[in-house]
Amino acid sequence: MLIVFEGIDGSGKATQIKRLLAHLKLRGRKAALLAYPDMNGPLGRTIGALLHGELELGAEAQFFLFLADIARDQARLREALKSNDVVILDRYCFSTVAYQTCKGMDGKKASKLVEETRLMQPDLAILLDIDPEVSSARKQAERELDAFEADIKFQECVRSSFKSLAKRKFMARRWGVVDAAGEPDEVFARVRAEIDSLIK
Repeated sequence: MLIVFEGIDGSGKATQIKRLLAHLKLRGRKAALLAYPDMNGPLGRTIGALLHGELELGAEAQFFLFLADIARDQARLREALKSNDVVILDRYCFSTVAYQTCKGMDGKKASKLVEETRLMQPDLAILLDIDPEVSSARKQAERELDAFEADIKFQECVRSSFKSLAKRKFMARRWGVVDAAGEPDEVFARVRAEIDSLIK
């Protein structure tokens, strides 16, 4: 089973993934975690330079870079699915569409290109939905925000893009939109409600 976690920066993906991995272990399920972008992969250095402001690329070039990172990793993803009951992804192609369309790429074109790439289809995509004001406050409590995290209007655009993908049931067999506000245990109870029915 392939489960993807998506959401804006500071939505709590890392926290909820950690809880889910522990939950699956308690249930005797073998699970693996992969994250995108893959900073240790062959495109990691280029992506790192982009994210740290050392490289400038237009929205479409960024889109193709992030999509290529995911597409080249499909064989590793298939192997992970063969040797595990559940594979969890921290971001996937949905982030590529949501973020790059908010940077100026045409949304319909981005969606079509992702569909034509024929990536593996997740069984469940979980969108951790949260107000950008709240997520920014969370992040700021941990460290100084980068330019994108501090841009509330940009984060609101990304949030709206994610919700649109979920409404369209884009590229996943099922979407679950989870209210990510509140304490981590409260949020995880909502995550479990989406997942436990699929994991017998």
